[in-house]
Amino acid sequence: MNKLKAQLHIVFPGFCKVFSDITGVTAVAVLKRFPTPEDVINAQPDEIIKLISLSSRKGLNYAKAKYDKLFKAAKNALNFRYNLSSVYDVLKINVYLIEEFDKKINLILSEIKAFVDKNKSEKFVQQIYYLDSIPGVGFLSAVTLMCEIGDFSAFSKPKQLFAYFGVDPSQ
Repeated sequence: MNKLKAQLHIVFPGFCKVFSDITGVTAVAVLKRFPTPEDVINAQPDEIIKLISLSSRKGLNYAKAKYDKLFKAAKNALNFRYNLSSVYDVLKINVYLIEEFDKKINLILSEIKAFVDKNKSEKFVQQIYYLDSIPGVGFLSAVTLMCEIGDFSAFSKPKQLFAYFGVDPSQ
């Protein structure tokens, strides 16, 4: 990610301010299709807006606002960048690697979900479902917590669990 940021600062300064997560689905989709400021400037606005809307799943108003920021950043980049074609090649490689890592991560997550679904009757898995039912706790967080804790029965009081996580050091 740091290499990608560094490359973007060279050839497309301002891109990182438009997309706070440059390895996110939307930023990667935009970089893959429109890697240079010229590509953004010369593209049909509706094409970029549609791409942002679909990849972010946040609607047209969000996409239009992002497009406006992206277009402005692209215009500014023409004046405040080093136009090195080799950096664009490295940028494309990094975007490819991010996509491949995302595919592998999604595959691993699918395997974890399949394993959990296959073992629904196990007490450990039931505790994962219990944690996952709490608002703000997602499936991956629930699995991670259970892998860290092991089993809630190891703690006779909530304070012991808090101490285990370092929240209540007096225990």
